[in-house]
Amino acid sequence: MNIFNISGLGVEELKRLKGIVSVLANYGFGELFVHLSLPGKFMLPKARKEKLEHPRSVRLRMALEEMGTTFIKLGQFASTRPDYVPREYVKELSKLRDEVNPVEFSEIEDIFIDEWGEQWREKFITFFQKPIAAASIAQVYKARLKNGRLVAVKVRRPGVEKQVSSDLKIISFIARFVEKRYEWAKVIQPGRLVEEFSRALKRELDLKRESVIIRKFKENHRQNREVVIPGVEDEITTEKILIMDFIEGVSLDKADFSPQEKKRIAKLGVNVMMTQILEHGLFHADPHPGNLIYTKDGKLSYLDFGLIGRLSTKMKNGLTGLMLDARSGEPELVLQEMMIQVNIEKEIDKETMIREIMEIMDRNLMVTIDEISIGKTLMDVFDLFRQNRIKIHPAYTMVAKAILTSEETAKSLDRSMNVMKEITPGLKKLYLKKYRPRNVLIALRLLSKDLQRLFEEMPGQMAQILRKLKSGQLEIEFRHVGLEDLIRALDRVSNRISFGLIIAALIVGSSLVIQSEMEPMIFDVPAVGFIGFVIASVMGLWLLWSIIKSGRFK
Repeated sequence: MNIFNISGLGVEELKRLKGIVSVLANYGFGELFVHLSLPGKFMLPKARKEKLEHPRSVRLRMALEEMGTTFIKLGQFASTRPDYVPREYVKELSKLRDEVNPVEFSEIEDIFIDEWGEQWREKFITFFQKPIAAASIAQVYKARLKNGRLVAVKVRRPGVEKQVSSDLKIISFIARFVEKRYEWAKVIQPGRLVEEFSRALKRELDLKRESVIIRKFKENHRQNREVVIPGVEDEITTEKILIMDFIEGVSLDKADFSPQEKKRIAKLGVNVMMTQILEHGLFHADPHPGNLIYTKDGKLSYLDFGLIGRLSTKMKNGLTGLMLDARSGEPELVLQEMMIQVNIEKEIDKETMIREIMEIMDRNLMVTIDEISIGKTLMDVFDLFRQNRIKIHPAYTMVAKAILTSEETAKSLDRSMNVMKEITPGLKKLYLKKYRPRNVLIALRLLSKDLQRLFEEMPGQMAQILRKLKSGQLEIEFRHVGLEDLIRALDRVSNRISFGLIIAALIVGSSLVIQSEMEPMIFDVPAVGFIGFVIASVMGLWLLWSIIKSGRFK
């Protein structure tokens, strides 16, 4: 049995790891950990029959919910990465909601004292101790500041950073174990996904950073009178406490308004999302109805700026062109745009990919109005590239997920809405915008800098190569790909041969000792020879069992 290195995990983390492995095994994922040896007496439990009645994707969601905060966040993060995660899992993990029972106010008060001191109440005229929302990272209270401003007070839950740090170590350990043990995991590279998740979750824990994001959103939407972004009290906001305007209204999933108003809000939501993605390059990555507020004066507002996405100018222009190409039904242009946006390190079968893109466009765009989906189109295109082992930037898949969520939110309000028709005028306007003189000059300036750097560095690099070639120091590195299985097989064979030689030596040596009749004796047989035969028998049986168990005894 291979024992994977568990160094770096403390005693409490090992206990937590055992609990996590047990939960996963209960839901039918125990086969992943058959070769994991943990200290102490630990038996891998069998999957419960009632759990196995559900599909694997559903069982994974249920297991993540049972394992708590960090794992729910991991599932939510994975649902934004269709380039790593199969479609059925993305759909199921999107159902994860971060709702927990609130912490007692006496514990929350300790955070206020640590951040603001014993006299923290002097900052408020009134402070309502009953939380208006509670999630795994933070909970929110309503209060009124001394200046009369009605605010929402978001407070990080006590001890959450310690729990998250511990769980991230365990998740990283599991990812490394699975990646080392299974070939399919080497393609998916769960370790890289966990690294991205770790960075994202640590950013979400910093409420000071969230206040900066909110201010940027407010600046970006300052000219849109139909959208309200809360202001932030920067002077008293800290890493653990965020003070922002309290928005009067109800979430879209609880709002009750006329059919005509629903149509207006549906169009507004989709257009605002497209503006955030393709113009601002800073977008809310989880615009589900629970995160959108319908205000008392009929405006749209956002909750929870913990999960956001960013796009460079190149990405924004690329996505705009990609959507227009998809709308016009040109699969060759879609593939060409994607090849510009991603780094392709190997030859691809363009004709096959073009046919696949045609299928995707027919399936998602050439259908009835209520079935048209830009988000699904993008996700399918990105999934096609994933299947061909072409890496794309995580921001693209986050965009696809955000657009799909925004579409689903809009369709929940107005099933007859043609999303593509609604956003096309804006897409064309943004596409033409990049050819404005100012933007062309910026592009030329960037290109001239790249060319300048190229011409400055090229002579020195060429001279260095020639010097190494002349002196015989030029080295070319070859890397063998796909020989890992052969190396492991040879390693197993050599180990078994060595083991067999040791057993043979023990048998021969023990036979010679028995013939010598040297004392002490056991059952009238020299003790040393008898013990040698016992050890050889045990080792022989163990070797035979390992060969039978491997299934390679024929």
